[in-house]
Amino acid sequence: MAIKKFTWNNGTERNPVPLTTTQMNKLISAGNNRSIETSVAGYYKEANNRSVVKSIVWSLERLFPDLHFKGVTANDSFSISTRFTQVKEGSSIGIVASGINVEYLKFACVFETIDINGEHKSLIDEATIKSRFRFSNGNLIVDAPKENATWSAILRIKACPIYEDINTTTNYRLTGQNAEGEMESAQAGLIVCDAKAMTGVRISSANEMSAGSLTYINKSPLPADSTKLSQATYSYAVSPATAGNFTGDYFRAGSVSGDVQITATPRLFGDTLPVSNILTISVYESRATTIRINQNISDPITMVLNPKDCGAENLENNNNIIAWIRKNSHCYLGKFYGEVDGMKIKQLYDRDRRYYDNNGEKGELAPIDGTPDEDGIIGDVFMKMPEFYYKTVNETNDSGQETGIVAISFATGRLDDSYIRWNPNTLIGVYKGTIINDGTYDKLYSISGVKPVYRKSQSYFKASARRRNDITALTESNHFSIVDYQTHVVMALLYYCYYGGRNINCQAIVGAGTEEVGKTTGSTDTRAMSDTSAIYDGNSGSINFWGLENWWGDTTEYIDNLATTNANGLVNVLSYNGTVTRQVQVPFTDSKDAQAAVSKFIFGEYADLLPASPQYVSMTLNFCDGAGVKNVANMVGERSYFGNSSRGGVGFIALALAPTINSQYTGARLLYQGKITEVS
Repeated sequence: MAIKKFTWNNGTERNPVPLTTTQMNKLISAGNNRSIETSVAGYYKEANNRSVVKSIVWSLERLFPDLHFKGVTANDSFSISTRFTQVKEGSSIGIVASGINVEYLKFACVFETIDINGEHKSLIDEATIKSRFRFSNGNLIVDAPKENATWSAILRIKACPIYEDINTTTNYRLTGQNAEGEMESAQAGLIVCDAKAMTGVRISSANEMSAGSLTYINKSPLPADSTKLSQATYSYAVSPATAGNFTGDYFRAGSVSGDVQITATPRLFGDTLPVSNILTISVYESRATTIRINQNISDPITMVLNPKDCGAENLENNNNIIAWIRKNSHCYLGKFYGEVDGMKIKQLYDRDRRYYDNNGEKGELAPIDGTPDEDGIIGDVFMKMPEFYYKTVNETNDSGQETGIVAISFATGRLDDSYIRWNPNTLIGVYKGTIINDGTYDKLYSISGVKPVYRKSQSYFKASARRRNDITALTESNHFSIVDYQTHVVMALLYYCYYGGRNINCQAIVGAGTEEVGKTTGSTDTRAMSDTSAIYDGNSGSINFWGLENWWGDTTEYIDNLATTNANGLVNVLSYNGTVTRQVQVPFTDSKDAQAAVSKFIFGEYADLLPASPQYVSMTLNFCDGAGVKNVANMVGERSYFGNSSRGGVGFIALALAPTINSQYTGARLLYQGKITEVS
C-alpha cells in the first residue's frame, strides 16, 4: 500500500514559502514515483535569493498543477493564447505566443477534468485520453481515437522556453598592448556579451573569476539593454532572436591579464509559467458513421446495406454522426453588418421558425418577413449545420475493380486526409430566393411571406447574390453566392444517410412537394426543423427537409461553380472567381436534358454527385432522381427540378442551360460563407 510521503500545502500568493533546490528535487522524485503518494499545493519561491534552475520549476509545475512559483529577482515574461477555445479529436488548434517565438517553446497539457461517458468507461481510460494530446509546430493536436467512446476534457496549456538551444559561453579578453607593443593589463575593459538567444528571454553573464580580480565600475547611464543584478552578475535583455553584440558594463582589471571566461546562462522567469486561456475539449463521437449503398440494386428501399445505422434510426444517439449533425442543425435569423463585422445570427425555435429560440422554448416573434430594423437592415432566414467531415469511397474487389458499392462516412473530425470539411460558417437560405431592390441594384434575399423570383438567368442570380457584400461589388469577396455544388452534394448525402435505410427515394419519405411554381415562401414555418411527410403533408404542399423549404420541387434552382466544357461529358468544378479547380468526366452526354434517372453516381474521392450511368427507367427505381449533361460548352448547373415532378428530388442535377438564358421555371437560393457571430 502506498504511503503518503509528501504533504505540503502552505504559503500565499503574497507570502510564498521558500523552497530549496534540494527540497524541490525530492518533490520531483516523489512526483515521478507512482508508488509514492504526494499532496503538494500552495505558493513557493526561491530560497536564499538564488534562482532555481528552470528545468526544476518546469518539472514541478507539470507534476503539481496546484503549486505556483513566485520569483523575486527577474521580470521577464511572455504569454501564450489560442485562436479558439475548443478543439475536437482528429483536429488541431493553433497556439499564439507573444514575447517569444512559438518555435522556441515546449508545451505541456495540465488536465483540469476528464469526463468519460458512463457507458464507455470500459472502452477508454484517462491515461489513454491524455496520450491523445500532443504538440507539433505550434499546434495542439488531438489524435483521433479508434474506439467508439464519448468523452470530454478541460485542460490548460503551459509553455517553457527551450533553453538548451542557446549558445551562451564566450571568452572575453581584458588585456591590451602598450605603445611598444608589449602586452599589459587593461585598466578598464568593456564586457561585451555575444550570445545567441531568443526574443523575450533574459541572458545573464556571471563572472567566474574571484571577486577581487575585477572591480565593477558603474557606467552611467547604463546601456538600455543591460541590467545590473549584483557586482559579479550582469544580465542582458536580448532582442531580437538573433546573434549579436550586447553592451555590458565596465570592469577595472587591476593586475589581471589573459582571457576572462564569462558564462551567460538563462535566468529564471519571475512569475509562474504562463498559462493559456482554458481550452474545453469537446468530443461527440470517436469515429465516423458509415453508410454503405449498393448502386447495383434498383429497389430504393433495399439499396442501403446497413439500414439500422442510418440517422433516422438513431435520433437520440450522439454516437451516430448523422443523427448528431441533424440534432445540432438549426434555423437562424441573420443580419449582415458589412465586411468587417460580418453576419450576426440569432437562433430560431426548432418547432416554429416564426419565433426566436429561448433556451429551447418559444421566444419572441422574429422579423423573418423582410421588415427592416431601425438601422434599415433586413434579416435573412438561414439554416446552419455544425462542423463535420465527410467522404465517399467506391469499394473495389481484389482485382481493384469497383463493385458498385459506395461507403459514405461522416465524422466530427478529420480522421484522415481523405475527409472533406464542411465549413460551419456556412448559412443556407431556408427559402427560394426573392429580390429586393435597394434603389440601385437588385439583391437576393431569403425571407418568409414573399413570392420567390424565377424566369431569370444564372448570371442575374449570381450578381444579385454577390451584391449583398457591397452596393457595387460583384466579386469583392466570397461571402455571398447562390447555393454551390458542395452544398447540393452534402444535403443529398445527408438525406441518403439519414433516411436511406427506409427509402433512397426522398419523394417517398418527405414528399414530392407543391405543384405550384413560385409559391409564396413560409408555408413550412410551423414545421421549422421538422421534415414533412409524404403520407401526411409532403405531397399536398411545399416540402420541408432539414429546415429547408422546397429543397426540391416548386422551382428548379441554379448551382454556382459548375459548368460543362466543349469536350464530351467533361464538367468543370469552378472557384468563386470562375477558375477551374478540377474536372470530372461524366460518361452521359445525352442532349435530352433530364429525362434519364440516375442509377449510379460517380461519388469517388470528391463525393461527386454527377451521373455515372443514367438510364431510361422509371423514376421510382435506383436513386429516383433525374439527371442530364448536355454535350455543349458552358452549360451551368441546376438542381431540384420544378413542380412536383417525379424526376425532381434531393439528387436531381442537370447541366443544360447557358448562364445568360432566362429559364422559365428556374430560380436560386442564397448562400453565405464568412464571419458569423451568434447573439443571444
